[in-house]
Amino acid sequence: MDPHKPECLSPSQSLQQSVQRTQNRERAPEQTEPAVMAALDDTGTREQLVIADTTRDDAWVAVDADERLSLDDWR
Repeated sequence: MDPHKPECLSPSQSLQQSVQRTQNRERAPEQTEPAVMAALDDTGTREQLVIADTTRDDAWVAVDADERLSLDDWR
């Protein structure tokens, strides 16, 4: 099989692969502690501060870097 050429599957084969991928994800051990990270994201037109929990889907927030507070201001 050529790894650069997409594989053609029948609908039932495609469904079976999808079910197997889902089952494999469900068997994976879950990380119980959150892993929170922060980063500055420069989109070219503006800079944003992004804070995210990397252990969860869609658990992030972004603000314009100009609006961020310094650590002393948080205290």
